[in-house]
Amino acid sequence: MAIHLTVIIRRPSDEVFDYIADLGRLSTWHHAIESVEKITGGDNRTGATYRVRRTLPAGHVENRVSVTEFESAKRFTIESQPGPKPFAYRFRLASTPQGTRVDVDASRDGLDLDRAPTMPPALASALFQRRMAESLRRLKHELEREKPANAWPVT
Repeated sequence: MAIHLTVIIRRPSDEVFDYIADLGRLSTWHHAIESVEKITGGDNRTGATYRVRRTLPAGHVENRVSVTEFESAKRFTIESQPGPKPFAYRFRLASTPQGTRVDVDASRDGLDLDRAPTMPPALASALFQRRMAESLRRLKHELEREKPANAWPVT
């Protein structure tokens, strides 16, 4: 199951990218993330690996997640390795006159709807899209709520 969402965030792309690519902050804006723990050394670039704990309607899930794509201020992808409820998120960023456009391609198998295994795929997809849209609204709020003194001006 895959979805595509877009959000405009009134901040420069390097700030937005740095926030998204810092997986330690994921629990502040993603609806299902409880915690993220880095399990490899180094920076957050391609190959970095994390333990991600999520709370889903069917219960708690832990995934091993790797950064599979990293192009500063432009592109960031994370994918879960084999395990329960696999997922992948690809973020593409572009500067716009309004700030930064963030395009997100997200996919999940199973959609963590174990309590409703007969849910029609269209309904499951709509629920997944709604939850991801909620997460992106939280991301936008986190990034736009406080403007540092040296912040890029919004026009």
